[in-house]
Amino acid sequence: MWSVVIPTFVLAYLGTAAAVFVGALLHRRHVLEQPPRLGLEDLNPQQIGYLHLGERLAVYSSLAGLRAAEAVRMNRDKRTLRASRSLPAVATTLDRAVYAAATEGVAQQALRADPRVVEAVGEVRSEVERAGLLLGPEVRRKARRGAWLMLALLAVGVIRISFGTSDGRLVGYLGGSVLLTLVGFYVLVARIPRRGRAADAMLDQLRRTHRHLGVDHRPALRTYGPTAAGMAVALFGTGVLGYLDRNMGHEAYVEHEDIYTGSTGTAGSWDGSGNSYGEADSGRGWRRSRRWLRRWRRRVIADQGGPGGAGLGPALPRGARSRRVVREARTRRQDREPFSCGTDYLARPACGSPSCSSAR
Repeated sequence: MWSVVIPTFVLAYLGTAAAVFVGALLHRRHVLEQPPRLGLEDLNPQQIGYLHLGERLAVYSSLAGLRAAEAVRMNRDKRTLRASRSLPAVATTLDRAVYAAATEGVAQQALRADPRVVEAVGEVRSEVERAGLLLGPEVRRKARRGAWLMLALLAVGVIRISFGTSDGRLVGYLGGSVLLTLVGFYVLVARIPRRGRAADAMLDQLRRTHRHLGVDHRPALRTYGPTAAGMAVALFGTGVLGYLDRNMGHEAYVEHEDIYTGSTGTAGSWDGSGNSYGEADSGRGWRRSRRWLRRWRRRVIADQGGPGGAGLGPALPRGARSRRVVREARTRRQDREPFSCGTDYLARPACGSPSCSSAR
């Protein structure tokens, strides 16, 4: 009977590597699943924003709260900020830094680079790390301690392979074992999350609790107040900022496009649905989207049997045709079609009356 003889050293090496890998995983799980020191009621919107996606949401969460409190507004150039009222009494350190920068007329896209804002964001990061929600450098080092034992085993295997090669022995089994050890070392070193599981659970619970502030619900952030405005941006991103201030939402979208595409032009404007559409050349994108909208309107009216097409059904009244156009176009907008209509045609509900601007 044919059998494969595996050297005793390889079996001992694999067993030791498996034990070290399992022990390192258990140690990392113990380190990463430490209970947080703060509860949901102890976190402010800036801390939640930083915990969600970092410094950008923390700064914009503070800006949204100040805008809802009427303390900060956009200037007429629609780029720079200005202070319109006194700072609220319950302002945080980051709120005071953003308000001070707005007092000096800093541009909204340059707000995160202001030294006072950078320092305040650092304090927010330290607070979240001390609370055990964000995994700081010290926690990440503790979680990786078990990986160094795997690295030591990897070094032993490489030395053994070098000795076996020099003696003319076959080292195939040992080479495969060393390769498996290398994969285990990579898993232990590379897969360290940014935040713990407790933080993920808290964010999920906050999204469920404040789901009425999401983009799909078109929240009236000015009515809800500064805290709710900051919470909306912290949980659902800068897409909801346009419901508070259209110009701020547009500038936030332009900054987002510059970060991820490296473009320096002006992107399309916020369209009233929580998203912004357009191209680097806003004029060209606006004209193209208007032409697309006219073609789409003519095609739908033709399918309905109206003027300009044969159609399959009877002609509908003008108001009914317009309502169907708006309903179909609003459905297609979920697929991120390039609407940049400056008249906000799609964002306005169609009432069906002859005087309604959406029925014209």
